[in-house]
Amino acid sequence: MLDDVPGPQELRQRRKALRLSQAQLAEILLVNHATVSRWESGLRRPPHGLIPGIAEALNVTHEAVEGWFAPMPVLGGDTIGRLDGLKRLLAAQPVDLRTAAASCNVPEEDLVGWVLGRRSLPRFMVPRLARVLGLSEADFLKAARSSRTADTGSFLRELRRSRGLTQEELGRRIGRSDATICAWELARVTPSPASIRRLSRALHVVDSTLCDRMRWPRPPLLTMAPSELSPHELIRWRRLQEGLNCAEVGRCVGVTGQTVRRWESGDFRPRPATLERLARALALPQLSVISAREDL
Repeated sequence: MLDDVPGPQELRQRRKALRLSQAQLAEILLVNHATVSRWESGLRRPPHGLIPGIAEALNVTHEAVEGWFAPMPVLGGDTIGRLDGLKRLLAAQPVDLRTAAASCNVPEEDLVGWVLGRRSLPRFMVPRLARVLGLSEADFLKAARSSRTADTGSFLRELRRSRGLTQEELGRRIGRSDATICAWELARVTPSPASIRRLSRALHVVDSTLCDRMRWPRPPLLTMAPSELSPHELIRWRRLQEGLNCAEVGRCVGVTGQTVRRWESGDFRPRPATLERLARALALPQLSVISAREDL
């Protein structure tokens, strides 16, 4: 199993380099030696509170230890919940999500999930985001836990009314319920990038204007030119341009939405015949000439 989990394997290699047994490391950290064995086997990640102790015992940085276990799910007790004010804090900074993710050394998709309130924020992200925003950890948490929705919920509502649409009518146009439209207008929920695109089209407004006025993070790919994108990023860019989700693209091509997500992540490549169907579904003829040898 260790060959499949390079991060935890580094923990084992570092421990052995310092001539420490699992039992000795466990004694330093006041845990059972079987717990250390589970960490090194990739069966469990250490709790956030033990990261400083591991780093000190192995003479490495906190970031190094966190990096060893980054691909593994965060334990429930190591998160601080969903922060309503995080998207407002980042929107007020002259830094886009891609740059912020790079500064925090996390995948952009993970940061988007935390910013949009779809996932609980891990504790290890607090000092990183506070540093990006130029705040102390205490000030960051106080601001991020404050939703302040009163000044952001009116633009979408007034824009809808100016177009003569009810919540139910707008919902039918973009394939969402009136309850969902209401939640967006009250800034209780942030739409997905595909839904933002649909809203922009239905209300005849520029995506960036809608995002800025509602203080929604701009979908990064929508701000980029196709020539700047890799082939797998191009698939997601076009899907978002069309306001489609992965499941809808999958139905057009004859695959599942999960398969489309894997294509967009670059983990898998479509077969030549599937690639042809995908190019037609997304009106992207350049996709059909991509060789199977290329990194899609």
